[in-house]
Amino acid sequence: MPSFALPLLLCVAVPTTLVGGDDPVVSDVPGRALADEVDRLAALGFSGQVLVSAGEEILLARAVGLAEPATARPMTLATRIPMGSISKHFTAATILKLVESETLALDDTLERFFDDVPADKRAITVHQLLCHRSGLPEFSGSAIEAGERDAWVRNALAVELAFEPGRDFLYANLGYGLLAAVAEVASKKPFDELQEELVLHPAGMLSTGAEHRLQGDGAIAHGIVGGLDTGTLAGGGRLPWGLRGAGGLLTTPYDMQRWNVALNEGTVLSPATIELMTRVHAPGGPPGGGYGYGTGVSTTRRGTRRVGHNGSNDIFSADFLRFVDEGILIWVAANDADVYAFDVAPTLERIVFEEAWEPAPTVTDLGAALEAYAGTWRLADGGELDVRAVNGTLRIASDDPQGSALANPVEPFQVARRTKLRATLPAAYEAAFEGEFEPLHALLDPYAPFEAFADRTVARLGAWLDEYGAFESARTVSGRNRFGEIALVCVLAFEDDTLRIEYSFGEREIGSIRFLDGPEERLVRPHTASEFVAFDAAARRSWSVRFELEDGAPTTLVLLDEDGVAHHATR
Repeated sequence: MPSFALPLLLCVAVPTTLVGGDDPVVSDVPGRALADEVDRLAALGFSGQVLVSAGEEILLARAVGLAEPATARPMTLATRIPMGSISKHFTAATILKLVESETLALDDTLERFFDDVPADKRAITVHQLLCHRSGLPEFSGSAIEAGERDAWVRNALAVELAFEPGRDFLYANLGYGLLAAVAEVASKKPFDELQEELVLHPAGMLSTGAEHRLQGDGAIAHGIVGGLDTGTLAGGGRLPWGLRGAGGLLTTPYDMQRWNVALNEGTVLSPATIELMTRVHAPGGPPGGGYGYGTGVSTTRRGTRRVGHNGSNDIFSADFLRFVDEGILIWVAANDADVYAFDVAPTLERIVFEEAWEPAPTVTDLGAALEAYAGTWRLADGGELDVRAVNGTLRIASDDPQGSALANPVEPFQVARRTKLRATLPAAYEAAFEGEFEPLHALLDPYAPFEAFADRTVARLGAWLDEYGAFESARTVSGRNRFGEIALVCVLAFEDDTLRIEYSFGEREIGSIRFLDGPEERLVRPHTASEFVAFDAAARRSWSVRFELEDGAPTTLVLLDEDGVAHHATR
């Protein structure tokens, strides 16, 4: 299917230079279709911003939802939303500016910048850090928790490598934290200031930066989980040091359009550097492509190049997609964990390129009748689902393995691994409370030095025992699968309280950790009186709950498992 013809763009577009920092734009075609889809997703819980452009021409710029639910402050196009790991893209750009000025070189090794580098990491190069071929793991608790730069670097370099540097690809937040430290040492300037000086401000991105660098909280988005205000990314303060290179930047749609124009015109980075940045240096990464420097590279269904990045911290999310052969930018940022930016962008791509697409399901208002669906629904094959009616939605939760698995499905090929992890995680915690830390280390932080992990675990378990009383038991239920990972909630029962921790297991290691206040709820909205829908980030499709009705009243709740088998529950 061909991309937009030039005459169409000239007929409907609005020049970026004529658009203010908070002015919405909807072009006639295809902006109206894009706006209609965004409105549908807003009804399903999407809160955030969308900008679609063709070169310097804006096709759609739109904000929906709330920036701060506690005060009902609306989302605007001037609201700053965290971009998550898209920050790596700007870290890479900062490093490449230093390469352009010959302040450092891509083949420089860690030994040039830091003292006492362990022998297995001395040969790691800037190039390998940029394209995730260093062998460093994605995450390590011992490194994340360290405060200042030198302590953080020391802890990051103490982790075990997943493989010999240069041999394989493994996405590594730790590597980008080290790149921020490399930039500071090489330039003798604080990384945040250096990034603004070399990249952000030259591109005109004056509303982009780390939270502690931006003035005031009024223009910063708060996160939303289950309708509740979770505050800003860093609570107005600083994130742990290493996350400054791997994540932590906040931005606005028009700033991202300014960056897109800067990349198109080569005004910040030279054309040769941009080509180097967007060249595949490592296999893996996005499906059908690879990883450049802070940039994923893949091929579209049309045989054209798609470059960009996405990012999330399980609450905020963003997607940055540049279709460089066709001159299109799609930017989506979200502050509500109900519908992620990754849910929105794929359909917008199909609309822009006039491909077949399925609109998001519509939502209807059942009013007071929604209360008839609430209650405890008991599954015929064991387990329960607790259903609450809240603000026009149903909140579905389960504190048992069967009910939680149906409410939070994984892909069919992941079922066996989820079953194994569901048995392994509580056993590892039970062993840890008996003083045996190897099983928990292997599951949660395998690349951290064992003694450091054991010391941290002893301190953490001791604090829990002091606060909650004697440990009684551990069990697991399924959490929400957001990014193709397997999410499990470990329920730790103590004498005086219960602690719930959600772990998202990636292919090789932990992707994220969250502490929950109670059983995790799946939020669905009425599509019809008999079908309630949500949008599933991992599967890129709507997820539904059906009710069988008798005389208009719900009598049976129906959920499908990963194999498409229907499971029935009654009250």
